[in-house]
Amino acid sequence: GLCGLLFFPLSPVGAWCFSICGFLLENTVHIVDWLLAIPGFSGQYLFLARWQYLAVGLLLLPVILFAQPVMSSGRRYFVAICLLPALFFAVLPMLTAGGISLYMFSVGQGESLLLTNDAQQALLVDGGGLYSDRFDVGKRLLAPALGELGIHHLSAVLLTHDHPDHRKGLIFILRHFPVDEFWSGIAFAELHPQLQAVLREKAIPVRRFPAGWSEINSWSRTPLQLFRGPDRISKNDSSLVLYLPDPLGGLLLTGDLEKKGVGRLLAAGLPGPVSLLKLPHHGSRHSDTEHLIDRLQPQSCLVSAGYQNRYGLPARQLVNYLKQQCIPLYRTDIVGTIRVRKLADHWQIDTWQRGLFR
Repeated sequence: GLCGLLFFPLSPVGAWCFSICGFLLENTVHIVDWLLAIPGFSGQYLFLARWQYLAVGLLLLPVILFAQPVMSSGRRYFVAICLLPALFFAVLPMLTAGGISLYMFSVGQGESLLLTNDAQQALLVDGGGLYSDRFDVGKRLLAPALGELGIHHLSAVLLTHDHPDHRKGLIFILRHFPVDEFWSGIAFAELHPQLQAVLREKAIPVRRFPAGWSEINSWSRTPLQLFRGPDRISKNDSSLVLYLPDPLGGLLLTGDLEKKGVGRLLAAGLPGPVSLLKLPHHGSRHSDTEHLIDRLQPQSCLVSAGYQNRYGLPARQLVNYLKQQCIPLYRTDIVGTIRVRKLADHWQIDTWQRGLFR
């Protein structure tokens, strides 16, 4: 290439140099592509908990400080001092307590939730997503958060409805995390082309749910319940609704249901009482949420919204209504990522480790 520039005034010689350069570059790219196709040769993303990153640092510290092959007794003691806490920090995330937990991630004006249980099952509900392509929510927010939680395998990924603020963050997750099943309320051919491509590429089974309530027995201990409205309605009103039963009041995730969708859900009836409600459509005033709250009488409500978003969500009138009813509202735009844990007699709600992954 440099020779081509040097001999550029002599057009035949410069053209030959550029041709040779192009030939070499093109074949180099082909060779690299061939090598990357070999299992184990391509790079892999690795998302760990903070303690595991610390363990990696402790293991690398002796290598960096003592590159010489000969080790004195003092250096051996130093290596042992680094090795023991490294092993402890490596297994520390695995020692955390299990149980039923729900995480509502702070993903801006979008929505993504993670439901886990004590059988090491993890269900990701939506993946957030910005309308701009300059920031990948799945890569920059969800994947590191899953790594911090020690989630390296997903039992299922559920797409409530195919809108960018719920879909786009899932592309990276589906491509880089093992997923047993993909759950949807619409046919595979109706999914966004990017979703279709990654599902085909990773050979992830797609499970479509019929209209009405469906029971999912694969979820350990307590079967999940999923509701879908009839076909030929708006994407928001066709959102899959997830219900986790509990004798003291279950958990209800309502997607982006609007007024008609909420009406259909109430008309179909709920499998049990609701103690914790995720507000439909980010707290929109068009979702008839007051009627839903009057019927369900939840103890607490959650909402995912972007900080000072241009839609004004959650709606001021809804926030005021919840205050009048003395129902606590937890918002990702104010407190960041929200963690909910099922205790013996109630749902405990707090922020995730004082604002981590805000």
